[in-house]
Amino acid sequence: MLSCLTVECPENVPPLSEALKRLRDTGCTIFEAVVGAPLARYGPRVTLDAGSDPPAKAHRLGQGGHPWGPPVWYGLRIGPDGEVKIKPYHRVRRLDDRFTLPAGLPDGLVPQLASLDGDRTELYLRCRPALPWHEFAGACMALLDARPPLCAPHPRRAESAHCVSLSWAGADLAAVTVYAQDRCLPDDRTIARQWVDGLDDVDRRTYEAAVAGVRAAGRPGHRGWHAMLSWTVQADGQAHRAVSLRIADAGVRTRTEMGSNAAAR
Repeated sequence: MLSCLTVECPENVPPLSEALKRLRDTGCTIFEAVVGAPLARYGPRVTLDAGSDPPAKAHRLGQGGHPWGPPVWYGLRIGPDGEVKIKPYHRVRRLDDRFTLPAGLPDGLVPQLASLDGDRTELYLRCRPALPWHEFAGACMALLDARPPLCAPHPRRAESAHCVSLSWAGADLAAVTVYAQDRCLPDDRTIARQWVDGLDDVDRRTYEAAVAGVRAAGRPGHRGWHAMLSWTVQADGQAHRAVSLRIADAGVRTRTEMGSNAAAR
């Protein structure tokens, strides 16, 4: 599977394998691979669930002193330069003084996950009402004076299937990402056919190889491989998109409703 996630950067297989082994040796379990475009913005990414005894795992992974406590998920990513990074994710049950939401967000949002990584803070929220996608995405992207992205496939209206993450650099809103979960998306075959539209050759090969890799790992239940699609706009106007693919690792099949891209639930 690792070779499929690094088809355009095979030199990253050794550091990815080493980092992944370190995480799995603690008992963390993979549940998703994230494939983004453009590739220069992303690298190979997988997300793992800490499972039982998160404090012990955090200590072994050098995350024991995190100010928010032990993470519940870890995002493993390798940039195009080969730098390995482990990003912590924490469960959020309610909003507190760590977060100040900007005005204009859709009603009915509930917090799910958050991440504090250096000076970067991210908050992931789920929209409970079944809003039309254009209304939901439009309100979220307006926070950065951006238009809603052109989405293919176009997400359907569905309860608790649309999510948003807000990313701050210091106190400044730096990026907004909207997510569509599989409950509001068509079948795997349709997603795959529509998702590659507009991708260049490198990004197309990267996506298709990743899909082949997770399929080879085994089908994670009846829900298919595509767990979520996401579209991001940054404060500087740059835009990118990503796919969350389920991985059938031992013990984790359909546990996540929102992956990292990473994700929230």
